[in-house]
Amino acid sequence: MAKFDLLSFSLVAVAVAILGLSLQSLSVDAQCDGGCDPKFVLTELKQCQANRTGNCPDYNCCYALGALNNVTNDCICAIAYKYLEPPYTKLYQLFQKCSSGARNVSCLLRA
Repeated sequence: MAKFDLLSFSLVAVAVAILGLSLQSLSVDAQCDGGCDPKFVLTELKQCQANRTGNCPDYNCCYALGALNNVTNDCICAIAYKYLEPPYTKLYQLFQKCSSGARNVSCLLRA
């Protein structure tokens, strides 16, 4: 009986340790709903920058940012502030222009 209790306790301790390590490893994603991937969002932004027409990329590219349904506005803001150094980078400014029409991400509109 004591061996069973010790085994149960050990398994619980290992599970708690793994959960703790998982929570520590979260960064920007901690502020976001599932599906938030900084690399994916930044790739979309860079693709927009590469396909520019006028002051803003083509409609489909701008709209793609608005259509990222599994990426919350809070997530987009966190990624923008962490990786794009607002409001000084051209990529950030480009995203800010598109956000008003495609997404209305208010944190970007204030910068």
